[in-house]
Amino acid sequence: MQDTNEVLASRALAFAVPPSRATLPLGRSAHVAPGPSKAGMGARSIWIGSLCFALSLASACGGASAAAGNPQQGITGFSPTSGASGTSVTLTGTGFTGSTRAWVGGGHDAVLKVISSTQATVTVPADATTGAIAVLNPTHSAFSPSSFTFTGAASSSYPQQSISGFSPVSGTVGTVVTVKGSGFTGSSAAWIGSAHNAGLRVVSDTVAQITVPSGAQGGQIALLNAQHAAFSSESFTVGATAASSSGGSSSSSSSSSSSSSSSSSSSSSSGSSSSGSSSSSSSGSGSSSGSSGSGSSSSSGSGGTTGALSIRVQGNQFVNGSEQVVQLRGVNFSGFEFVAIQGWDPSDPSGAQGGQAYGPNWAAIKSWHANVVRIPLNEASWLDYSCTDTGGVVHNPDPGGNYKSSVETQVSEANAAGLYVILDLHWAAPGTACPMLQTQMADADHSLSFWTSIANQFKNNPSVMFELYNEPFFDFDFSGNSWSYMMQGTSGSFTGYPATGNSGNWQNVQQSWAVASYQQMINTVRATGANNVVLVGTMQYTQDLSSWLAYRPSDPLGQMAATWHAYPTYGTTWGTYDYSQPNFSPQIFTEVQNILAAGIPVIATETGDQDSSGTVGSPLVSTVTAFADKNGVSVVGWAWDVWGDANNVLITDVSGAPTDGYGQFFQSWMVNHAQ
Repeated sequence: MQDTNEVLASRALAFAVPPSRATLPLGRSAHVAPGPSKAGMGARSIWIGSLCFALSLASACGGASAAAGNPQQGITGFSPTSGASGTSVTLTGTGFTGSTRAWVGGGHDAVLKVISSTQATVTVPADATTGAIAVLNPTHSAFSPSSFTFTGAASSSYPQQSISGFSPVSGTVGTVVTVKGSGFTGSSAAWIGSAHNAGLRVVSDTVAQITVPSGAQGGQIALLNAQHAAFSSESFTVGATAASSSGGSSSSSSSSSSSSSSSSSSSSSSGSSSSGSSSSSSSGSGSSSGSSGSGSSSSSGSGGTTGALSIRVQGNQFVNGSEQVVQLRGVNFSGFEFVAIQGWDPSDPSGAQGGQAYGPNWAAIKSWHANVVRIPLNEASWLDYSCTDTGGVVHNPDPGGNYKSSVETQVSEANAAGLYVILDLHWAAPGTACPMLQTQMADADHSLSFWTSIANQFKNNPSVMFELYNEPFFDFDFSGNSWSYMMQGTSGSFTGYPATGNSGNWQNVQQSWAVASYQQMINTVRATGANNVVLVGTMQYTQDLSSWLAYRPSDPLGQMAATWHAYPTYGTTWGTYDYSQPNFSPQIFTEVQNILAAGIPVIATETGDQDSSGTVGSPLVSTVTAFADKNGVSVVGWAWDVWGDANNVLITDVSGAPTDGYGQFFQSWMVNHAQ
């Protein structure tokens, strides 16, 4: 993670500070000066203070606490449920007073009129798309629990669906059923027998996925759009073990389907369970489209066994070993990426960053109802090769000779607590340079060896996911097609890279080097026989998804997901509307939805917000989590560390007491979901 405001400002301040976001301190491990030392944070605080003075960015440096008076909204219903541009839609709900903006699907310029705290009207704009209606104030946002169907400038025709088959033909609540047929585009509701609230994800015009809802008792599967419905020729059985797929034609009708749900998906402190979410542990196979693998496993390596825990990709969702949909919700534990390489404490590569030695308090993490933890790693420390910093100092990146075993212990302890694990290549560096900050991309010199080793160690542990590289950036010493080079390793080159040392001697090292592209890293992982889920980042510190689909790598096993890092819009002030939106908003929301529509899951492996003493609310993260709940996106917060920084820190002590603002909100969001 890099603080968004500090990072993007670096270009404008090239005369005053190192010209790369990767070199800037951010209240955790990515910093120019040494990491937060055992003795305190003095050097880092001085550096950040100077940056704050130069930039005058309240949001980057803590800012002022939120003023009260912007309530968390909730949308309970709207009418009509479809219409063309210019249609006036009446919203009912709570907390509308103070709302200033409205969205209709991908149209983020709808005219909003607040009538009272419980009623508002929204005029559908010309650029609207079918999707949720949202209302926003400077602090909070709320999304409607069902979609508004946009019919364009004139009456629109919806296709008649046809269901040719589905698989499996039986299962329990939470089972994801893949439906095949035609005409699925525009379908907005799904039924299983008399249960008319099944979760629906339209993957393509010929494939859809339905999640068996609570209360379903079995029966025909139906897909509905605003004009038509289609029913399967065979029935789905609820409560039995999953069986083979069905086939056959479907019956259809021209019944119209529209509804307005009575609950809101706004991200308030009272929260609600995400549709289709499930317990993080289960037994059985974690199979998915195009892949195979057992949910239970054994391994000779100490990091290789989990028994029941399994996480896989199925369509655009994550599923557990019982093929129940899982929304991953959890935290980052930072320390392993910087403590060992900086030589703090040979006996403890975690650096006691969570308030205690030898890793975080897993019971405290679990008490927040987390189901996943992300552990950032350092390639030199894992591979244990000598490297040299910019001061000419030769480092042993694993001074205690215990880095691998310590990481393996963290994975085992996380699994024992019922948590999935994301292993993230956070810091890498080419040649003989020490990875003591974030470089532009994974490197061909070491990163492929890193993933070969990691994959061999954890390939028999289906609870472990591999985040191939943390935060690429290609606006530093690069020429060529940045997307092609990042994803495929073609049409580009680097002439230098940023580097530093324990003394803070930041340098732009002018030396050509080759990246390890995402495609190369996927190929490397798969060459070991590992079936683990791989997570693929994106441009601008994993915040710009604009060309992710066009250049994405391919995974022969179909076990790939996209990552997103959601931080407040650069240069904005806490308490303003713009601060409550992530970088590249509003198009970033559409880009995430496009990736989901292509059948690929999206996980925000980092997000953060202000947490200084006295902060009330979490405007950015409330926006992100509301969107995530509505769209089936997973979210992992930065960071479960006791740093005391004003931004992006979740806890104040080893027991998991939340920080003000961000920590309190994120804890509330997590605990109000089922584990």
